[in-house]
Formats: sequence, structure tokens, C-alpha cells
Amino acid sequence: MATEKFSITIIFVNYKTSKLIDACLKSLTSQSFLNFNIVIVDNSPNNFDILELESLKIKFKDIFEISIFKPKFNLGFAGGNNYAIRRVKTKYTFLLNCDTEIDDPDCLSKIYEYMEAHKNVAMLSPKMKIFSNPNIIWYAGAKINPSNFYLSYHIGENRKDSGQFDKTIDTDYSVGAALFFRTEITNKIGFLDEIFFMYWEETDWNLTAKQNGYIIKYFPKTTVLHKVRINSVNNKENERVNLFQLYLYTRNMIILHFKHYSLLKILIFLPRQLIKKTLIQLRVAMKNSEYKIILTQIRAIYNGIYIGFNRKMYRSCRKKMVEEYKFLNTIPKISRSLQ
Repeated sequence: MATEKFSITIIFVNYKTSKLIDACLKSLTSQSFLNFNIVIVDNSPNNFDILELESLKIKFKDIFEISIFKPKFNLGFAGGNNYAIRRVKTKYTFLLNCDTEIDDPDCLSKIYEYMEAHKNVAMLSPKMKIFSNPNIIWYAGAKINPSNFYLSYHIGENRKDSGQFDKTIDTDYSVGAALFFRTEITNKIGFLDEIFFMYWEETDWNLTAKQNGYIIKYFPKTTVLHKVRINSVNNKENERVNLFQLYLYTRNMIILHFKHYSLLKILIFLPRQLIKKTLIQLRVAMKNSEYKIILTQIRAIYNGIYIGFNRKMYRSCRKKMVEEYKFLNTIPKISRSLQ
């Protein structure tokens, strides 16, 4: 599957984030390892960013080979990455969020050398820190536990980096914001499940990889900076006021339960999680007089159970997926700041 020209393909999925991609590409120019190409999948509507992306292609033409793909409609994070991965011919693929930057000039060389030396490792993510405060960790490995209220969490999140997470270890999942993998594993585990659109899709994919015997690592020998909002890191109650985010996060968590856990575990753990999360969202809705929040939560629960059950029974969700894509394009956003 590898080509002689490049060893790594870095994929960005763009949705009105061309300026962020520009900054990330600038950070990549300092890499000591330059044997990689760039693929950008533009999900933005109505050619919103296409001219700016084309200008980036020209701007960096002497450093990177950049390919830009424009699907007919917004495929989401899962579908956008799949669109690119299906066209990748390199040995390795690196999914990189647009809102990341790499400050370690040896980042790619360290990851490449590690993967070459450890043929049993299929996926990894480096340590990730918060861009606005690089002393604070965002990701140092991850845990998944169906009995936990949050289902999954990042190890070390929001903690000061004092070197306490500097050991390469197995992890429950590599994070989609910086996910490095052997391209050939798609021959066995397939691609990201596009029903997720975004949120939980990489967790689902990692679980599928583990179920197929693949090893996944947290690799702290290098770091990636993530422009995550501090308030989202500190939001321990999981309050969500963006309807698009709320809908997908709730729906997809339910789908993931059905895909990877027994019906007994689903019946024991999922209702408790959903009741508590719904009560939290009800409180937010009442506090802000935005009752679309709770209506969105209820719809997310219904469709999560419907899709999840059908996924568990290995039934096609093609028709439902089309309906969901149409709904996601019309879901209302709350524009004002909520308390």
C-alpha cells in the first residue's frame, strides 16, 4: 500500500476553518521529517473556503504536496476522513484536527520511527496539551468504562504537565484530534462509521480495532497542541448548549453502547447515564428559557436507541442515515451566550 514518494498522509477535514489549517501548516514547516503529503477534505458549504484552501496550496507548494477534495455535501468528521482515507496510498495516515499545531520539530520523525520499530502497534496518539496554556494536559491516554457517567475520559485532562504521564502505554483509544495509524488496518476493520457524523466516531473505531486484536498506544515522546476552549475542558457536568453538539454527543454515546456492549450492560448502565444527563440539560433549558435544548435531547435519545439497536442487529441504517444528514443540516443553533 505504501508509495515510494511519501510515507505519511496527513488529513484535515475542513469546515470553515481554513485559517486554522493555515496556522497548522505553518507549524508543520519546521518538521525534520518531511516525507509526507497533505490531504484536505472541504466540508464547508457553497465553496465557503475553497478559494482560501487553494491559496494555501499555492502558498506551501514548495514545501508540501497538498490535495484538496470537495465532496458534494458535508460528510462530517467521520465521512470526511473516510473520503480521504479511501484515497490514501501511503503506509501511514495521520488524522489531524484543523485546530491543532505541532511545536516539536521532531514530532513526525519520533512517531514514524516508533511505528517502524513496533510493528504490533496499529494506532497511537501523542500527548496533547492546550494551545493557550501549554503546561496543561488535554490528553495523556484514555479510559472507557460503561459504568462511568461520562463513559470515557482523557487521562490527565486539565492537569499540569509535570512529566507524570511520560511513559508510553496501551490506551483504550487514540484521540481523533491527532490519530496516527497504519493505513493497512482499514483492510480488516474498515473505516470510521459514518452514522456518527462526528463525536465518538474515533472511540467506536478504536474499540473495533481492539476487538480485532490491534494494539493502541499513548505516545508521550512528542506533543501536539490543541486549541480547545478552556470552558469546555472545565465543564465537568457535561452541560451542552449548542444543539448540534448536544444532539450528536447524546445520540452517538447511545449508539456506541449498543455496538460494543452486551444488552445486560446497556440495561444496567445506560438508563442511569441518560436520566442524569437529561436532568442536567433540563436544568440548562429552564435556566435559559431555551426549551429546544430538552427537545433536542429527547430526539437524540430516541434516534440513538433506534440506530443503536439496528446496528447491534447488523441491520442497514442507510435510509436513517440520509434522514439524519438532512436533519443535521437544519438543526437550529443557539447563537446567544447561555449562562
